[in-house]
Amino acid sequence: MAAKSKAPVKVGIRRRLTFLFPRQVKAAKNETCVICLDQDIDSDVMFLVGSCGHRFCLNCVKQHIEVKLLDGKIPNCLEHRCQSQLSIRKCVKILTPKLSLMWK
Repeated sequence: MAAKSKAPVKVGIRRRLTFLFPRQVKAAKNETCVICLDQDIDSDVMFLVGSCGHRFCLNCVKQHIEVKLLDGKIPNCLEHRCQSQLSIRKCVKILTPKLSLMWK
């Protein structure tokens, strides 16, 4: 039985060739949430705080928003010492109707 080859996969854009190993291609699609430390989060389901660019998993953002609103505060970025505030427009898709009313 022949050993499995670890040859790079060629991905071409016009005349340029970029060499990526198969494991690197898969890993590039996943991110880690710095709050819950989940390492296997699809980058499509990460929440992007628009003004500062920090990214977190949706579950952590939902919990953070709920705690802040119940405490009577406007939710801010979850990153330590970041002063950016979340906007209701950016968060409307992940808010429950009750939380949306509380925020307004």
